[in-house]
Amino acid sequence: MAIYDVYGNAISADGGTSYDWSNKKIVFEGDSITANIGFHQYISNNLGATDVNISQPGFPVMGIYSGENKDFRHRISNIPFDADAIVIMGDINNHNSNQADAENWFTYDTAKWAGRVNTFIDSVKRSFPTVPVFLVSEYGMGNDGATTLIVSQFYECVAKRTGCIYVSTASESGFSLTYAYPLWGLNGTDKIHAKSDYVSLWAECVLNKIKTIKPPAFANTDSITMDSTKSVAVGSTATIDYTVSGNLSLQWTSSDYTVACVMGGVVYGIGEGTATITATTRNGHTAICTVTVTE
Repeated sequence: MAIYDVYGNAISADGGTSYDWSNKKIVFEGDSITANIGFHQYISNNLGATDVNISQPGFPVMGIYSGENKDFRHRISNIPFDADAIVIMGDINNHNSNQADAENWFTYDTAKWAGRVNTFIDSVKRSFPTVPVFLVSEYGMGNDGATTLIVSQFYECVAKRTGCIYVSTASESGFSLTYAYPLWGLNGTDKIHAKSDYVSLWAECVLNKIKTIKPPAFANTDSITMDSTKSVAVGSTATIDYTVSGNLSLQWTSSDYTVACVMGGVVYGIGEGTATITATTRNGHTAICTVTVTE
């Protein structure tokens, strides 16, 4: 079993060294596959880790819905600043359009699914540069094998580019995870969700990958400074310049997500008005920037 560093690079293969993740905080981001069938609980319980589930069933993780809780640009604000690891698995809801979008590997067009994935993952890594981020492809992200394959390849490509740790539940679990496989279905018509008795068949491969990563150690933050004001037009972006000494993980929040969203220091103008952007370090230091959004 390969041992990986925080950037996803294999550094050894010594037969399965296992690191201790007990009492560490693991954040799970996803949709109903993550939230509702025991996936995150199985992993956390087996590691003895603190489980933080910020998944929201019923819509894609990288969706472009409006509203405070459903805009993909806001979701990173739900990730606690003291996370020790982040596991992202979602977007089975987008399977009908994933294949065409995913073929454009490096787009940042947020009108397209692939662009939203790239933007979201880049922002997670920018906000949590020393935290291991696991990008997990769901077992059935398409109506057929071809779609599932292209999406899995896209996720793997994004993981390599951003330094995330990629996990393919379809290949690494050792099972043929297709819609026709009999372990799927919480009822007679459900062809998406695994039956709870079988969650371990594919959750185990994510669990095993986490154990190959050494939990990060964090230094105290001595200070944080950043731009005090920023202007941005509706539909455009602006980058807040900031400096942090010590630990680099930051949680970014906006006082009004109908005016401005923020991910990794990049502000998105949503609607005309003023919002306060706050950056919080792992040990509680904060800095603020007043953002004015114009038409």
